[in-house]
Amino acid sequence: MDIVITAVAYCLTVFATFFGLTGIITGIGSLFGGMLGAFGASFVLWLGILNIWKYLEGDVTPIAALIASFVSLFLQDYKNLNEGAKLNLAAEQWGITIVGVYIAMNTTPIRWF
Repeated sequence: MDIVITAVAYCLTVFATFFGLTGIITGIGSLFGGMLGAFGASFVLWLGILNIWKYLEGDVTPIAALIASFVSLFLQDYKNLNEGAKLNLAAEQWGITIVGVYIAMNTTPIRWF
């Protein structure tokens, strides 16, 4: 049963990023503070996702899930995005990166998968 929960959590994390559900929260943050607001909203959002993983599995988000989410942001159509959307994607990439570094620094051993 644990493998099913892990697989579902991976899918939900990547799908939420790819289909823009996390981008909505980041966009709302940018309304209040531009790029810095988008980064702050993304950071808080990914800390929330970290806590959801802890609740579901009892452990932190695997680095592989963060990398998959990070990569899924590059699958967006950058050419047709306006400047604000590009800044929101960049802020979300930084939010994922900072949370990944936080996880790597505060867990022993690092959970890769």
